[in-house]
Amino acid sequence: MKIIAMLIGATLIIAGGVMATTKQYPVAVVDWNWVSAKDFEIVRGASEQFYTSAFVTYGKVAPSGAEKEKLHIEITRATLDRLIEELLVRNEAEQEVESLQSKIAEKIKSVDSQKLQNPVREMYGLGIDEFRRRVLEPQALQELLAATLAATGDSLTARIIALKKAARVILLFPGLLWTENGVELKSK
Repeated sequence: MKIIAMLIGATLIIAGGVMATTKQYPVAVVDWNWVSAKDFEIVRGASEQFYTSAFVTYGKVAPSGAEKEKLHIEITRATLDRLIEELLVRNEAEQEVESLQSKIAEKIKSVDSQKLQNPVREMYGLGIDEFRRRVLEPQALQELLAATLAATGDSLTARIIALKKAARVILLFPGLLWTENGVELKSK
């Protein structure tokens, strides 16, 4: 019996180590699906890169000190909210939209990878494949779901509000909480 317990313990330690090094542990659990730390960090990094690039492009001085920290916290909150919303939309689209994967591929196939490669790297810090996965596919999903819902007299906005209200979300991220409106900062 002790050997079995030791084997189970060793397996859990190894699995935990693998999850920690690959960042495949959750930062949010959404209706028994999860948003991984890896996905969160990639999207938050791209968002921060976008803001940095925007400041440079428009000749603005990037915030520093307390303002920089406020921006970082807001990007963190907005990123987690966006990833949760994308997960809810993906789950809904899989139920509502026929031939979803082929329709997504059709929507984004016209994107000229060669022309976008450098601007995407500069603005988001992402390669073109990662950009397709993190930006274009979620946008295509929303557009496809919106079109399907519009055909039945429903709107994407109304559906997302309903999905957020019904979602069971557990945030594993300090300083943030889930409400029916999405991710919000905890009051101090």
